[in-house]
Amino acid sequence: MKNIENNKLIAEFMGAEKTRIDGLNKDIYFPVNGKSVYDNKMEYHSSWDWLMPVVQKINVIDDYSYTIQIMSMDVEIYKNFNNKTVFQSECKWQPDELLQSVYEAVVEFINWYNKNN
Repeated sequence: MKNIENNKLIAEFMGAEKTRIDGLNKDIYFPVNGKSVYDNKMEYHSSWDWLMPVVQKINVIDDYSYTIQIMSMDVEIYKNFNNKTVFQSECKWQPDELLQSVYEAVVEFINWYNKNN
């Protein structure tokens, strides 16, 4: 359930608009990767193809004010003009951990960005 809520947050950050489908008790978002997607079908938490456009958008916000640094097993997002870390995530030694670490960093950044801008 947490992934669904976080994915909704990311979709809205990426500019998707939400429409409620009352009969199905679901939300549908458009555009998400160029199509309409139900809230429980978004894959930001499990697919590099979904997540990397979000990383790219963060990197260009406010004329390249932020950088996401994806290291071998860690992720750091920092503000360029003062090198202040906004969020840092350390990976464990699991095959999918880097994807999860980037996802976590993106979600934390969006929450921080929405609160501070």
